[in-house]
Amino acid sequence: MSRMMRAVRAGKGVVEMAVPSPEPGQVLVRTRAFGVNRPELLQHEGGYPVRPDQTDVLGLELAGVAEQSGEEVCALVGGGAYAEYCITDERLTLPIPFQGDDRFVRAAALPETTFTVWKNLFWDGPDTLKGKSVFVQAGASGIGTTAIAMAKAFGASRVTTTARDDERCKFCTDVVGADVCYNYNTEEWEKEEKADVILDMVGGSYLPRHLKMMQQGARLVILGFLGSPVTEKLNMTRVLLKNLTITGSVLRSAPDSEKARICEELKRHVWPRLASGEIALPHISHTFEGIDAYADAFEDMNNSKHKGKMVLRL
Repeated sequence: MSRMMRAVRAGKGVVEMAVPSPEPGQVLVRTRAFGVNRPELLQHEGGYPVRPDQTDVLGLELAGVAEQSGEEVCALVGGGAYAEYCITDERLTLPIPFQGDDRFVRAAALPETTFTVWKNLFWDGPDTLKGKSVFVQAGASGIGTTAIAMAKAFGASRVTTTARDDERCKFCTDVVGADVCYNYNTEEWEKEEKADVILDMVGGSYLPRHLKMMQQGARLVILGFLGSPVTEKLNMTRVLLKNLTITGSVLRSAPDSEKARICEELKRHVWPRLASGEIALPHISHTFEGIDAYADAFEDMNNSKHKGKMVLRL
């Protein structure tokens, strides 16, 4: 008779289902905590389609104990983390870099943001940002806090960001480590800053503003559209005259081989700095208890009550 577990399926909520069986190259992990991310909320509401071959169990990241080896691990997954057991690709599984009773909670908040930031800000390896000015939109978000901390740790000369109110701006500078944070509701950041690299999750009307502040040879990386994927008529002359690069990516749809490369680079360059405390991540504002609390987490995320990451502990 199959072992059973509780899991959260997109659009259905908490259900009982069979514990999955790992195939060669996979690891069955008993979940101790998982990160809560906006794509999961959107998927649950029907607004984030996934590949037909992926599970409809929610969740992109988790921490727990590998069933066969007993190792404590965290992992990036294409789905399935909102469950008492989860299958992970052994190439995308990392050791937990922390000690202490909260190590599973902290580790569960790492994979999705660290993989995303490394993929998009460190395209030429750990020295990519050395001496560069980096501008990060939405600095109080999970991606934002990770991007700020990692850019500072790997030699960016200046890291600036935005947030929606003065409280979050203070959090970005005093806690996360940004050099300056602009309140995007009251300040015209594009008139104050010049940037070599911009990380954007907003889109829409921000594109022409970004083009104005980009230095010669700068790069704009678009990760999402919290605002809109559409902008008004735009004069692209600056892109030519300033030799600009505009690019975008979605981590979830990237080939597993690319994710495996990123995982190895994180293990080599980032995980030791997390273990030593040189990179002070993650920043977790909300921790929820028990799998049924996913609905409370989604409500808080919908209302943008969090700063940094949210985690659910099993």
